[in-house]
This record gives sequence, structure tokens and C-alpha cells, in this order.
Amino acid sequence: MDRRPNSSEQRIMTGLVLKQEPRARVRRVRPQNCSVPTLSSLPNGEREAKTEEGKTPQGQTWEDAIRDYEEGQLGRRKLYAKLRVAFGEVEFEKLKNCHDNVKGRARRQYAPLDERFEEFPSFLSFMGPRPSPKHSIDRKDNGQGYSPENCRWATPTEQVRNRRNTVYLTIGDDSRPLAEWAERQGVSVETLYQRKARGWTDEEVINGKADRYPRAPLEAPWPKKHRGIWEYRFQLAGGGNQFDRLHFFRRALEECRRDLHTQVDRLWLPSFEGETCPPEEQIRISAVNQKLDDINSTLAWVLRELQEPRWRIEASRRHRAESAKEYDF
Repeated sequence: MDRRPNSSEQRIMTGLVLKQEPRARVRRVRPQNCSVPTLSSLPNGEREAKTEEGKTPQGQTWEDAIRDYEEGQLGRRKLYAKLRVAFGEVEFEKLKNCHDNVKGRARRQYAPLDERFEEFPSFLSFMGPRPSPKHSIDRKDNGQGYSPENCRWATPTEQVRNRRNTVYLTIGDDSRPLAEWAERQGVSVETLYQRKARGWTDEEVINGKADRYPRAPLEAPWPKKHRGIWEYRFQLAGGGNQFDRLHFFRRALEECRRDLHTQVDRLWLPSFEGETCPPEEQIRISAVNQKLDDINSTLAWVLRELQEPRWRIEASRRHRAESAKEYDF
């Protein structure tokens, strides 16, 4: 069965196909005088005139606009229009978001919200504009509600240092967070936390604890790890020169050696012949014996030092001086 040709095929068959011309594009030209002038695009003279007229308030005129709104001379829409021109569209929206965030946090945290913060114009009149784009609303005392007396504009760093678990250090009447003291002193925060954990006072945490022990001279015979302690004990005993230090050290070592010998005798005694020493007692006895060996070697060094000619001369000089005092009537 033959198919009947459609309309396009009929036009082709009859030779009536015409070439379609492309549709002409209409270019819309915006008039030059239809742009909305802004305050920044005006010349200096017109800009000052506009500002003086109050049509484009900047700087201080936003306070007058809020005052007129509170007195009922200005509507909310006109007030917001003036504030948008005074602060700029972006900054106005940021201020509005700060106010909304304050009300939202007060509702979520069940914190009391002052009635002066209920409306945005009143909030702006008490808090003023932001000092910088990084500032936002922060409470001085986190235990109280949102009020003009308890709120401030603060940077993120200041807000981090004003948490409920923030550690404060006080010197006199100056109380600051621990992180701020660390920044002022040039010390790491971990160092101040470690000092605080040791039970130091606030002044010692901030300024560091002074050394309780005197500095020993380089020629002092004290052990390296405890030079300050030995010098402190020596000064309490009367002090003196290097000869006195050697004799003081000798007497202290001999006394320590006697104590260790007594400790070894008391550690373990066999109850019957052939009894073996327990492993725990063997470890303790070996540790004490090691201390005894160290003391004996140190004591031998001190005795060799005392045998030097200069100390022999000092000993004879002191012996003659003590003998003179003994027979002096």
C-alpha cells in the first residue's frame, strides 16, 4: 500500500521550499540617565550636601534616626533605609544578624534577655556599630544574661579566653586569663598550666619561681644533679671556703655510708642456716650495695683531694689557730 506524502514532502515535490531568513536580534540599549546615583559616586560637594540634608546619613546621623524612631517621628522602614545607607547594606545585615543571634542564644540557653535588647533599634543604640568585621557580641560574665551592661563587642580570640572553664591569674588588682598572661610574658600556655598544676601561686606561675637554693661555685665538690641543695645545706652549717666544703662533704658521706650499712643489716636476716634470700630482698640489697659503692668511690676522691699540699697547709694553719685559742688566757 502506497504511503501518502506529508506537507513538507509535497512542498519539496512542487518546488515551493523557501529558505528561511534568520530572526533579527533586538539590542536593548539602557538610557544613560537611568542609573541610580550612590553616595560614593557623587562629587565631593554634592556628597557633603546630601549628608547635611540627612537623605544619606553617615557617621553620627544614625543615632538621630534611632532617636526619631523612638519618639515616633520615623517609621521602621524609613529607619532601616537610613541605617542601610549609614552603615552599608552588608554591615547593616551583619548587625541585624548579631541581634538575631543574641535573641536565639538567649532562647536556647535559657538566659535572661534584657528588654532593651528586644528590638533591633534599641539594641543598636546601646551597643553601637561593630569596631571591626571580626567583632561579635560576647558576654562579660557567662553566668548572667544578655544586657547592655554585660555585653560587649569582642574578637574571636577574646571570646575564646572568656569561657566558663577559663583559668584566671591575679597579681594585685590585675586579673587576666592565663593565655593572655602567657602572651604578655612570652611563655607558652602549657608552661603556665604545668606551673599551676604544681600548686604554685599566681605570681609564681606568671613570673616563675625563684631558686630557693644558692648557686654553688664551679669548684664545689657537690654532685651535679643536686649542687644547689648541697650548697644550701653547707651554708646552713656555717659556710666557708673550698676546704670547708670538702670536710663537710666527707662528713656527710661517712654518715650516709653508716646509714646504708644499717639498712643492709635490717633488710634480711636468715632465720635458720641454709635459708635462701627471696628475689625481692636480693634486688633491694643489690640496690643498696650499689649506692654504697658510689659513696665509697666519692669518699675516696674527697680524701685524695684533702691530701693535696694546699689543703694540708690550710689544715695546719687552722690547727695552729685552734691551738692558740685553746691556750689563750
